Parts: sequence; C-alpha cells; structure tokens
Amino acid sequence: MVCLAHCLLSLMPLLILPSLGAAFLEDERFHYGILFLVLPTSLLALVMGFRKHGQYSVPIIGVSGLCVLLLVALLGEEATGDIGEIAITVAGSLIVAYAHARNLVLGHSGDLRPIAGSD
Repeated sequence: MVCLAHCLLSLMPLLILPSLGAAFLEDERFHYGILFLVLPTSLLALVMGFRKHGQYSVPIIGVSGLCVLLLVALLGEEATGDIGEIAITVAGSLIVAYAHARNLVLGHSGDLRPIAGSD
C-alpha cells in the first residue's frame, strides 16, 4: 500500500507541472527578468564577436532585434494586443538568434578581420 501511495503521489507533480509552467511563463515579471538577462549578455556576445570578425552588420542586426524586444516590453500588451505582443517578441527573438548564429559562424570562419586593440 505504501508503494502504491508513493507511486501515485510521485505522478501528481508531473501532472500539475505543465499548468504551473504555463502560468509562470505568462507572468510579466518573468518576461522582464529574461529581458534583463538577455540585453547585457547579448550585447557582450555581439561586441566580442564583432571585435573578432569585424563585420558591422552582425551587431547592427543583433541590436535591432534587442531594440524590438525592448520596445515590445515597454509598449506592452495594451498597445500591441496579446497576439501582437507574442508575434513581435518572437520576431525580435528570431532576429537576435540570427545575429548570434551569424556571429558564431563568422567567428569560426577563416575570414577574420579583428578590430584594432582587441587583443
């Protein structure tokens, strides 16, 4: 009986977890927290990559995506609507992800043009 009770009770958190996760992701504080972490780390990665490969387009694209994310966070759901907020956030995230991927590819390519003073 104890084993059966243990097994049943162990499954309860697994059944409740998806609904807890969905509620957590909907919280605005979570979005601001993620943005607070994404902005400085992304800027650091973009600058470090730029100093290594020297391609201006990569940080310009990355900062554009970060500006989109910041703008949608500042405007909020009231200005863009629920679907608009999600769509703009996804678009900004994809722009930033593309810039990071391009940063990585250029950083590993043989065609590097380091910026002076980056050593």
